[in-house]
Amino acid sequence: MISNQDLLEKTNQSPVDEVLEKRKWRWIGYRLRKPNYKTSLTVEPTRKAWQGQTKIHLE
Repeated sequence: MISNQDLLEKTNQSPVDEVLEKRKWRWIGYRLRKPNYKTSLTVEPTRKAWQGQTKIHLE
């Protein structure tokens, strides 16, 4: 068996949580550089999304 740490070292990869954290901060920086960032980060949906599974009707 090979451990995750050994596999990451052999393949020269970063752990997934580090990659996701970097992507998140890149996206935030990208959004903050846009001129309309305040409105785009605080938009409220106008209608409620459907929750749950689709109902099955037997006729």
